[in-house]
Amino acid sequence: MIYPGCTFDIQQKGPTNRHQTAKTRLNVEATEPLPNEDSPLYFDPLKTEIIVLDLSINKAPAQKDGTLQIKDGGIGGLSDHIETINSSFTFLSSVASTLPDQHLLGPTTFLIHGPEGTGKTLLLDRLSDCAWREVFRLDPDWLTAHPKAQAKAMSETFEKARRSQPSLILMDDLDKFLSKAENLVSRLRAEMKKLEGSKVVVSAATRSVYDVDASLRTTSAFKTELEIFPPNLAQREDMLRKILGMNRTITDVNFTDIAERSHGFVGRDIYKLCGLARNHRVQQIYRSLDIESKASFVESLETVDFVTQDDFDAVIDGVQPTVLGDSILEVPKVRWTDIAGLDHVRQLLEAITIRPFKVIMCPKLHRNIVTMLTMSSFLTLILNSVALNRARAFYYTAPLVAQRL
Repeated sequence: MIYPGCTFDIQQKGPTNRHQTAKTRLNVEATEPLPNEDSPLYFDPLKTEIIVLDLSINKAPAQKDGTLQIKDGGIGGLSDHIETINSSFTFLSSVASTLPDQHLLGPTTFLIHGPEGTGKTLLLDRLSDCAWREVFRLDPDWLTAHPKAQAKAMSETFEKARRSQPSLILMDDLDKFLSKAENLVSRLRAEMKKLEGSKVVVSAATRSVYDVDASLRTTSAFKTELEIFPPNLAQREDMLRKILGMNRTITDVNFTDIAERSHGFVGRDIYKLCGLARNHRVQQIYRSLDIESKASFVESLETVDFVTQDDFDAVIDGVQPTVLGDSILEVPKVRWTDIAGLDHVRQLLEAITIRPFKVIMCPKLHRNIVTMLTMSSFLTLILNSVALNRARAFYYTAPLVAQRL
């Protein structure tokens, strides 16, 4: 049935269109006469004649420079990943489609993986902001919208992407998506193989690559794997600066100090920390004003720093680091006198961890020791004893690896 606002596919006739497989999709703006309950209009592919008054293709708005590039504004700690993706886009736009031999090149695809909260979804969102004609999303919500014939619906999505080049297909939580529809693995692999030499980009995100079927981690499927590690000191400082904003007045914040104290924080944790600090700043200023001055509260905020070091100091303990979620902080209580039969281990560890500080006086030597022992070697007792002699606490996580003695 045809009504204003509906769309449908047609196959153009004529000698110039005889060998074309792609169809044209039309949008119905108006019908004459207007349909009603007594005389509805139906489209018959064999009998209905369509007269097109104006056939035009509306393209999605492109960036000013018309290039496929990710903007890194506001994203901290992912500069290497963005550079890798942008380099692939440059090759795709300028060289890839002109190569006569596409064998073994594979499609332009990315599999982004890493711990929770490290910025995988954020990177996918920035990918969708590039100059694509069309962006398609395949995720658990897509499965809900297509409860039946999912393999056919996936093929149709890839076909639409090939007709709308350059286009992007996003797949967030790929492991969950495929676990709910295991029969789609082979279809996804086949459709991605067809993208070789095209300007269709597929980007997916997952927590672990080992949760993804190994047949999808090939050159003809997800060719480029980008692992996002928990941010190091320099990356955490970069995140702090970019989240707060480079154009805001911030004169009393020691970014290096906050980055050092935020060990184990991922991007999500740092974003929360900045938000709590800003809230603390706003509420503190509001409480400091008298009743008459509160009427000009907004003006008062514009005359002071956006956030200060005291605000971070007040809220940093309220953020639990995601990376250390399964770690345990233990204060050492075991002495060497409590351990028997391991004197040779004691002599070796004392030579490494204690003697350089007492005799050689080289504070930079052997500051960080990572010891891996089996359970039968009294691992916990040894580490407690070494830490007690150095008056240090330590973190330990499975599989029995002790760090930062």
